[in-house]
Amino acid sequence: MSYNFTEMQTDKIIRRWGHDIYEKILRNIDTYTEKWKLSDLEFYEHYSASAIFFCKSDLHGDCVLKIGSNEQDEEFVGEYNVLREYNGWRYVKVYANDIDIEKRKKAMLIERCIPGKMLSEEKSLEKRLSVFTDLFNELHIAPQNPEIYVSYAKLICDGAEECANSQKDLKGLDRHIQNAKKIYFEICEKYDKKMLLHIDIFGDNIVSFNGGYKIIDPKGVVGDPIFETGQFLFNECCEDRIQPENAEIMFSYLEKSINIPEKILKQCFYIETVRFICYYASRYGANEWDFERVNFAESVMNGDK
Repeated sequence: MSYNFTEMQTDKIIRRWGHDIYEKILRNIDTYTEKWKLSDLEFYEHYSASAIFFCKSDLHGDCVLKIGSNEQDEEFVGEYNVLREYNGWRYVKVYANDIDIEKRKKAMLIERCIPGKMLSEEKSLEKRLSVFTDLFNELHIAPQNPEIYVSYAKLICDGAEECANSQKDLKGLDRHIQNAKKIYFEICEKYDKKMLLHIDIFGDNIVSFNGGYKIIDPKGVVGDPIFETGQFLFNECCEDRIQPENAEIMFSYLEKSINIPEKILKQCFYIETVRFICYYASRYGANEWDFERVNFAESVMNGDK
């Protein structure tokens, strides 16, 4: 029997992904419940690019069933490949998959973190920095097959091209992405490792597990580990509100704890802030929130904050 969504959940899924995807999710639940011996499914109210269900498996214990929509195929495949390569080290394990992009099949059965408290719920900035440091310092490995992943360089170059060709009013953000691209390639003259990156590490993607923490939802990107810092810095000091005091503490702390010069950290912060914001602005247009954060990141990089 198909999963019984509430009326509100059904409406949100259809508005977000369309009726065809809603019907597909219901069919998939039946298929994977039988195939992977699932029970006690509970929909997680998260409407991004995948439908998430907590569940139990007779084969694997506490799990997460992740069913992809018709969006972000490359990221879904990248996530699977990263989890497969790490095999439970630092990241959650992936137990099973059914992925065939041509046939629009995207599903994974993943280890569930218990108790599963997000690091973003931790009130202490120092504790959050300590957890990030511990994960970062033993995180990055060379991919077995680099060609199956997108490079961070491509993300930057694609962002610049999308901004240049966007029909939206970016109100000057395109200047920032060109500047970020230039700085990126300057940094790469020294920092040119080709390691597996998550690229979206922040508090919501670091989850408590057995007295420690594991990382979820990797994007599957290849680049130098220094570029792993940008999204964490962005989330901690300017996503919800701009916090110069947090930025000052973080750059000083991370320079010592992960051994990356503060100047480089500030440049990575600027590059990733610009890339992240321009990705969405080129699709949906720019607003004051975007400018405030990009200008803040630029001022931090230039030593004005």
